[in-house]
Amino acid sequence: MALAYTAPTWTDGSGTGISASQLQALCNCVEGLVQGSDKAIHSFTISGQTITVTYADGTQETFAATGLKGISSITKTGTVGLVDTYTITYTDGTTATFNVTNGEQGATGPEGPEGPEGPQGPAGADGADGQDGADGVSPEVTITTITGGHQVEITDAEHPSGQTFDVMDGTVPITKYTQTLSAGSTSVTFSNVTTTANSIIEVATSVAGLEYNAISNSGNSYTVTFDAQSSAVTVYLIVTEVA
Repeated sequence: MALAYTAPTWTDGSGTGISASQLQALCNCVEGLVQGSDKAIHSFTISGQTITVTYADGTQETFAATGLKGISSITKTGTVGLVDTYTITYTDGTTATFNVTNGEQGATGPEGPEGPEGPQGPAGADGADGQDGADGVSPEVTITTITGGHQVEITDAEHPSGQTFDVMDGTVPITKYTQTLSAGSTSVTFSNVTTTANSIIEVATSVAGLEYNAISNSGNSYTVTFDAQSSAVTVYLIVTEVA
């Protein structure tokens, strides 16, 4: 029996494989295996462009296998839209390309329902009490009769030891009017106030440092406005006549 070799042609038309004489030698070895020859092939390997034949008796023989080719690498070399291009590089340096078309991105799904509201957290601890404020000084007005007039003494936060001045009869008459500013109210009105062109109008209260916002009059009535207070306040309207 004799094995004959016909040189192949690759499907890409790149040429023939190994030479006829080289593959004929392989066929002869296979033939020897069939006939029980000592030169029967035990195995053969292909590495690059070299074929190594190992015989049954342990000897080896190599053949140059020009024309054989395998895949050296496959890499993506381009993308256009949804199409990726891959390049195959063979061991003989030749290349071939193929395309892979990717699927389009699907539409965004509907928004899921809003989750339930979480439980309310526990109330925070009460803050520390603030430092007590300094004690206030309520103004006190004292009028004492003296020879030929009166002595007025006013004690307030700015004058804790008292401030006094004399009002002589017929010289510097002073008239004091008193009203109560109720808790939560913002104004008091003094009626039937006697004044002249030389009158000086002053306002004092029983709360140290309490300032009034405005004072207005309509004829002999005077109205003094304040910010609303949490407790009742005594308000004094002092009319001083000067020469």
